[in-house]
Amino acid sequence: MTAARNVLMGLFSTRFFDAPMKRSHGQALVASALLLSNGAIHVIAFPDHFMAAAYIGVLFLLLALATVPLAIGIGAGSQPAWDLAALMSAIAIVAYALARTTGLPFYHEQRLT
Repeated sequence: MTAARNVLMGLFSTRFFDAPMKRSHGQALVASALLLSNGAIHVIAFPDHFMAAAYIGVLFLLLALATVPLAIGIGAGSQPAWDLAALMSAIAIVAYALARTTGLPFYHEQRLT
């Protein structure tokens, strides 16, 4: 029990999170481009999803709008921008998986046949 506790304490200690990650300009450029392409895809998909369920469309639009300042922040080397972009992407992936499996309230993906 104490060994597991020590491992968890080591993972979540401030020393672990305080160390800045060194990222190259190339990594920032690729991450920003992928983030902006994610936003563009959601802008394109917005009208159809808004008509299917208004809240899904609004969430698509909010995601698309959030990608712009996050891409700028990543380009500027902001660690919080990296963190928020990762969190936003993870939430979008989970929402996509839920939409495809269990469905979301008032919204069900149409099956491709």
